[in-house]
Amino acid sequence: HSLAGPSVIHPQFIERIDFSPGTPSIEYGGYTGGVINGVSTLPFQNQKSSYDINLNLIQGGGLVRENFESINTEVMAAARIGYPNGILSLLNSPARLSYWDYQTRVAYGDRNLFVSAMFFGARNNLETLEDEYVNNEPIEVATPTFYAEFHKVVLRARHQSPTLIGDYQVALSYDLSAIDSADPAAKSLGIAPKINWQWQLLDSLKLMTGISADFRELKLMDNFQAEADNPLHSFITLAADGLHKDAGSWLGIHYQPLDAWLITPGIRVDLYSDPEISHWAVQPRIQTRVRLYQSEDEDQHLWFKAATGIYHQPPRPYFTLPGLSATALDLGLLRSHQNMLGVEWQIDSAWHLDIQTYYNILDPTVFELNLTANNEESSNQTNQPPDPEQEEWLTGLSSQSKGRAYGIEVMLRKSEGERFFGWLSYALARSERLNNGEYQAYDFDRTHTMNLVGGMKFARNWELGGRLVFQTGSPLETREGGFASGRSAPNWRVDLRMDKRVVFNEWLLDFYIEILNIAVTNESGGLIGKEGFRYVLPTLGLRAIL
Repeated sequence: HSLAGPSVIHPQFIERIDFSPGTPSIEYGGYTGGVINGVSTLPFQNQKSSYDINLNLIQGGGLVRENFESINTEVMAAARIGYPNGILSLLNSPARLSYWDYQTRVAYGDRNLFVSAMFFGARNNLETLEDEYVNNEPIEVATPTFYAEFHKVVLRARHQSPTLIGDYQVALSYDLSAIDSADPAAKSLGIAPKINWQWQLLDSLKLMTGISADFRELKLMDNFQAEADNPLHSFITLAADGLHKDAGSWLGIHYQPLDAWLITPGIRVDLYSDPEISHWAVQPRIQTRVRLYQSEDEDQHLWFKAATGIYHQPPRPYFTLPGLSATALDLGLLRSHQNMLGVEWQIDSAWHLDIQTYYNILDPTVFELNLTANNEESSNQTNQPPDPEQEEWLTGLSSQSKGRAYGIEVMLRKSEGERFFGWLSYALARSERLNNGEYQAYDFDRTHTMNLVGGMKFARNWELGGRLVFQTGSPLETREGGFASGRSAPNWRVDLRMDKRVVFNEWLLDFYIEILNIAVTNESGGLIGKEGFRYVLPTLGLRAIL
């Protein structure tokens, strides 16, 4: 969800989350940065019916999965509704938020050959309480701030054999969005076909190829046009009315000349088009992995990995709305040359370490928010970032610039065992933009970022978990001609969760207490601004699983 935080899709629909902080493979197009890909579960992996109910102080929802073996059919359905306004009132927040989502999938066949239809959608509605005076008496009135809603149908067929896997999809979508309006200001209808094949030509050679497209008819409503003088509206919705067309194709191979060596070269071609302009992008990429060590029992192994490639994407605002994720093609495509070196070490059956360094060249970049770069007139006012309501702020969004990003990322994971589980991630990263012949820290640069997540299981089915998040501040101050020379304060947050599990008949009941930001620390930097805000978010809940 755009504002509420939880995922739209129920966790039981998700097989895994693939995270590529850089140099993603050729299947991924349209992004010059990292890629997070949620892979849905395949039908017919679990023949047992299941039920899942989750209720807490912020939201409530559930899931049902039924298998009808006599007709080779599986049905999964989930829904959720959010009601966080009670907590927001207790915290004296002026925000009022509501959200809901739903997912249903019907599949026919078996593991090797099936057809399926998945229906899912979600809605977010944010309002802000403001005082209006009637007869000199203040009255709280909810003012529309943000609205987003989407509905999607994905029709899919998949077959697999020892030598060939084919996956065919068609997605139909309907999206609604608005800013500062109670009614939808932008609507879009879309259809997105996709075909993906994998051929095992030889024991050491696999061919991967595919094609995808996205056709979207965008309509900006009259109520949006009436507010087009707002630079923020123009920033987010620079797309034109009419038909927008994206298409991509890719071809690559997995070549494994030795058991300890894998090389994956490939090329991807993308087309981006709106009613006025089109852009092509040709993107060669190559990845390789070499096993340096493996123990006799295969519980321990060490791999070296490297990758390089070209990546393109259309101009895309930081805060995207349904149907408006690609805008302003007249500004051209963003381009990055990404490079990565790293190692993966399976220390034993439970511990895994992943370290990788990267260096990315960004040329060009657009849609830079320029929070720390004032014009000449305003640069004499120290510590005053540009006003988003002023025209010069929007002008900076459309100018091209050159940048670079480099650093090292570390991930240490402990798989869930008898007592302890968790992971530690740390990134030493720099994101910079070229300014007057010198590279300077980008407005959203946070040099150090760390996440520590852990849990401990105790007797009688008690479990205690926690999360520590730390990141250095971003360069928001504007001094010495308007360029960043200082940073906001570092951010850190501690979240705690306690679970108690009991078994009742065949149900597993999980009672939990979760507190986000238990130390009530300050969040600042980025779009939040230098001053930031403090918050704490407690919740009490029950989850029942059958």
